[in-house]
This record gives sequence, C-alpha cells and structure tokens, in this order.
Amino acid sequence: MIFRLAPDAGIASGCEIHLAPAAEPSLASIDCIGAVSEPVHGDDHLSIQPPGLDKDRNEAQWKKREFDFVRNPADCKKAWDLANEAHYPSKLTDKQREQADARLGTILTSHGVFQITDFRLSKSASKDALAQIEWLKFVIRLEFPPRTHARSAPSENSKRPSKGIHDVDVEEFVKTHYNELDPNLESLKEECAEGQASMRSVEIQYGDVDGDGQEEALFQGYTCVAGTSGVDYSGIVKLQPDGKLVGLPIVPAPNTFKGHKPFEGPRGHVRLGIESGRFFRVYPVYKGDQCEACSSGGQRKFVFRWNGHEFVLDDIINVPPDRAGN
Repeated sequence: MIFRLAPDAGIASGCEIHLAPAAEPSLASIDCIGAVSEPVHGDDHLSIQPPGLDKDRNEAQWKKREFDFVRNPADCKKAWDLANEAHYPSKLTDKQREQADARLGTILTSHGVFQITDFRLSKSASKDALAQIEWLKFVIRLEFPPRTHARSAPSENSKRPSKGIHDVDVEEFVKTHYNELDPNLESLKEECAEGQASMRSVEIQYGDVDGDGQEEALFQGYTCVAGTSGVDYSGIVKLQPDGKLVGLPIVPAPNTFKGHKPFEGPRGHVRLGIESGRFFRVYPVYKGDQCEACSSGGQRKFVFRWNGHEFVLDDIINVPPDRAGN
C-alpha cells in the first residue's frame, strides 16, 4: 500500500489524503480510504486546504485527520465494487442496494491518523487573497493488525468467469438509457421530430480511467437536437460485478482553475478521448468573433482524473495551433 498527498483539483496548493495499492501507483488509482468513507461522494475531512478555506475547522482540527481504510488491495477493490452497487445510480432494487451496503460493512478495516507537525503559508498578495500552502511536515500512523478470522469461502457465483465490458452492447445501452446517464435529456424524446430517433449516432472508446484494472467505456454522440456545436451527449459507463452498466459521476469543470479562466476562448466542437489512464475533453480555441470553422488559437485540453468518488478536473493543457492536429 502507498500513502500519498494527491494534488487537489482546482486548488493550487490543496491536497487530498490517499492510500492506494502499490501495484497501482498512479493518481488515478483506487483509493482504499474513500471506499469506506462517509459520505461516499467526497469526504472533505481528507482534503488539506489552505486554512482560509477551512473556515469550519479550528487549528487543532485542521492539523489532525483520522480515517478508516481497507487493509489490502483485494479487499479495496471489493469494497469499491460494493460501494458502487450501494451508492451509484443503477437498476438495482432498494433491497439489493441494502444487501450491498451490508456486505460492504463486513470488510475488515483499520484506522489511520494524519498529523501536521509544521507548515508554512505564503503571504497573500492582497487582503482578499487566500494564503497558499508552501510546505507541510507531517506524521502518518497506519494500523495493520493481524487478521482475527479467515475470509468466507467464495460462493458459486464468484467462481463463474467474469464478463468484461467488451462483452456488453454499450452502444445500445447509452442510446436507450440517455435519461438515466444525463438527467438533462429526460424530455429529449418529446423534443425530437416525429419518427426521429433520439440518438443520431454514438461513438465508444475503451480504457481503464478509474485505475481499478478494468476498462470503462467513454461515449460521445449526437442527439436529435444537436446543432452545429458538435457532440451534445457524452459520459463514462462502468460494468458492475452483477453485469449492470452504470454511469460514473463527472464534476463540471469550474469557471476558474488555478487562477485562470479556462473557458475564455474555447467554444463548441468538443472532442473526448482517453490517454494515459485519464479521459480528456478538447475544445478549439477562438480569437474574438471568429466563425465556427475559423479557430486559430490552437486547442485547450481539459484532463480529468478519478479521485475515488468522481471524475474531477486535474489539468488544463493549451495546445498551440501548429500542434493542434496531432
């Protein structure tokens, strides 16, 4: 297991406490703390932000964080599978969700303590500007007690060969479940012309974008009401252990990121892809009032990472015009 402080997306000097399997050292790895944290969608007490942003914490609370974690990589993966079943949108019944949550509670966990012993903040440029964390000194204590009992024997179902996402008709799923994957399209059928299909076309790409060793499917396409701005339907779906497909949450890119306004220049014609275990969105950059086909400012790539709960903006890369076609 590897402990790290991972950069916090959108906050220049913030970071998040992570504990991941050593075999998956990238920042996109599954997080063995988040798998058993409450709430599932972002446990903010694991986020170390400049004190000015932690207004609800006193100094003692800001310096010390306690958490539980799953003890080994195998159980960590299992915990996330159960957490996905129990908390992410799916077609499971309430009873099945309760059963998944109950099984999640049986996974053995241990306790960890993160203690900041010293730190330095930069001086604010103005009285309204927040100080930034220049460095931290800390100690981390992770308890790994020996197992007190053996795991239960695998069930008959667990012995069956698992089905991969390539064995599922992802294209048909995203075409017919658009209102589940994107609530904004709930009334799409009524907006389409009579006899017109809700989805004109869908493109699928595959890659392991959440770092769990299994590929997910990234989809992008055009609805019946898509205009000249390009793709208007996109997302990522994951195959659950029970064979169901579910959408993974994606946090919209903020209007301000690391002091910059990323949406000044880009507009429309978004293209999505997968690269080095991350998924990205690329927009052409326009100068002034250039026409839709006349962008001359290169491209702007928005790179997202899985933080254990959802996809968040991790980086923005400006691609100059002479490399924009690569």
